[in-house]
Amino acid sequence: MSALGILEILIELACAALLLRIAVRDFKTLTVSNADNLALLGLYLLWAATRGFQDFWTDLLIGGLLFGVALIMWLLRTLGAGDVKLYFTLGMLIGIKASALFVVILLVLSFLFAAILRWVKLPDADQATSPTKWRLREIQITGRLPYAVVMVLAAALPLALRFAGAA
Repeated sequence: MSALGILEILIELACAALLLRIAVRDFKTLTVSNADNLALLGLYLLWAATRGFQDFWTDLLIGGLLFGVALIMWLLRTLGAGDVKLYFTLGMLIGIKASALFVVILLVLSFLFAAILRWVKLPDADQATSPTKWRLREIQITGRLPYAVVMVLAAALPLALRFAGAA
């Protein structure tokens, strides 16, 4: 394997690790930091450079489209600003070929997550046996969803396919 191929794999692993960090942080704090978004965008640019920026313009197009839709959701106060920026970066990473798969998975997971939080009876916060159950109960009570968690989960398969060269 060439040095460029090894670099590409390291960048892909760094993307996965950073996305995991973003999801965990959003679950705990309901925030997606600008620094994390910029780091992810920087990793995308490095990854794209290893491939000669062959799909850059279509990646930019799908990133812009997802950003536009997310911006409307933000204006309607259904999405946080960090999530809007994450949509752009995820769009760039996923690319246009895997974007339809991302959107379908995102739609299914969004409904599933909302349904679970609406209809599953979680223990009261003072009776929760773990920090995760306590946090889920708090999310259920406030109605404020950590949407980056859903976005990252929905992006996992499309990203894996793209990184493997299948999309």
